[in-house]
Amino acid sequence: MTTRWIPVLVLLSLLFAPAALGQDEGNEPRKIDLRQAPPSFRLGVRVLTHRHVRQASPVLVIADSPEAYVEAIARWTDQTIFPVLIDDGSWRAAEDIGRFTRAFQPEKIVRVSADKDLPAGRESRQEKFERVLAGIWGLGKPETAAGDVMPELVSHLQYAVHLPPGIVVADPYDPVWPGALALAAGHAQPIMWYDRSSIPEGVDSVIGQGKTKELADAIETRLEELGMPWQTLGDMVDAVTICLNIPVKCRLNIGENESERFALTDVIGQHHAFSSPRGQPLQRWAWAGQMFGGESTSAYRAMCSLFLQPKQAWIFDGYPNSEPWSAYSGKLAVQNLAKANLPATLIDAPRNGIESWQAATTKALDADLVFVNSKGMADYFDLEPGRAYASDVPVLDRPAAV
Repeated sequence: MTTRWIPVLVLLSLLFAPAALGQDEGNEPRKIDLRQAPPSFRLGVRVLTHRHVRQASPVLVIADSPEAYVEAIARWTDQTIFPVLIDDGSWRAAEDIGRFTRAFQPEKIVRVSADKDLPAGRESRQEKFERVLAGIWGLGKPETAAGDVMPELVSHLQYAVHLPPGIVVADPYDPVWPGALALAAGHAQPIMWYDRSSIPEGVDSVIGQGKTKELADAIETRLEELGMPWQTLGDMVDAVTICLNIPVKCRLNIGENESERFALTDVIGQHHAFSSPRGQPLQRWAWAGQMFGGESTSAYRAMCSLFLQPKQAWIFDGYPNSEPWSAYSGKLAVQNLAKANLPATLIDAPRNGIESWQAATTKALDADLVFVNSKGMADYFDLEPGRAYASDVPVLDRPAAV
């Protein structure tokens, strides 16, 4: 099952034109000099190469509790991993498990339980998760101070396994911790603990500059403590994964406008983000992503990221066939995906109205990648012609990146 990662490596290699890498046009195999490749490409190669040498066992484990989930993750090793989902008895968990199973196609499904509850205290719970991570990489009792296994883990990963591509930011009490644990274990990354109670706002809210800067400063300080080079792209840390149910938007007081809104993941990972006006080029030191949700949902999302790779795409181009909309034609996406041998179904003009949309989405979509061009607002999206609403969003047969 390690061959799952090969199509993605091929897709990454197609991002570069021969001229950009000093190549000659022709039929000769393309050779890539990683020293000349952009940092984003090198980061992808680092992550996917590590995945490729780590076997994905064709067994799906379904845990009936968060405690059982942790025990199952603790059975991962530096050579073998397998997907673990949480069944909390909800209809959403059942749907997630069904979608993942249809995509992953395991040879065996195992249900597990746990006898012990997770530790109640913050420090003891953090130590529990850290020892799980350390055990995966064969570390015994850490020599560092109790409750802080991360420095020794980082040292071990840096010199015995590979350079950690990034860091995961999490709170052991935030419901998204299962996703954080899986992404840290799956990508050989340390976890940085952050008290989510300092940001009481919800995911769909907005946080101010003060709290945003506190989070950014805390991440940078922790990287310094762990001895992980982070200040430029292409060093060690090029990725920050925020596993917290905090706002995805922040408000910064910069320039003439004292209420500039930005995506939180665009601010984290950039130098001078709190003092530079909008539009000014900034130096990025890492790319940031954010995961939110409940315990079973975050586990599902993390396992999709770790174990599934796209095999087919579905594209609906709801834009007019005129300028400037034609510059974003779905035909271009089909051409690029074809270079990676990724087939795509395209629906565009003159069959890109509401009737075509409803006809195409009568059955559940079985694509892994879904691209839609449309205009509209939060509660509707316009096609050519016609208007669609939330009730017109299709059901997914398998997990999809949309």
